[in-house]
Amino acid sequence: MNTPDPCKEKLANPDEVMHRHLLARMRWRGWLKVVTLTMAVDQLLIAVFTFAARSLDPGIGEMPTLIFSCITCMLVSNWLVSDARAAWVSAKSSGYIGTAIDAVKGESVVIAARCRRRWLVVLHIELNPQLVMQR
Repeated sequence: MNTPDPCKEKLANPDEVMHRHLLARMRWRGWLKVVTLTMAVDQLLIAVFTFAARSLDPGIGEMPTLIFSCITCMLVSNWLVSDARAAWVSAKSSGYIGTAIDAVKGESVVIAARCRRRWLVVLHIELNPQLVMQR
């Protein structure tokens, strides 16, 4: 089979390469936010869980804390991503998301300042940049 090797393929359009890199950077920034916030909430909840568990049973092992930590990370990250998706849908249907045309940048997405869950909408855009960066 003669399938082209993307690493050896000549880049015909440098704008397309820059576009792909921008999408990757946006996605990376979004997932970094999710991981950072998940770890912060996880540490807080582990401290509370450990205090409560040791108050009830001072001889408790580390396995329950580890299991609690894993489940907490999974639930918090899933909650963030699904809440960001719900914020996007709500903002889109309420008219808080629009487009603006700039002479230099071209068309861009604008999120109204009065949008209550603006940071979650931004997070959803970062996790799914293809929604606003369509060519």
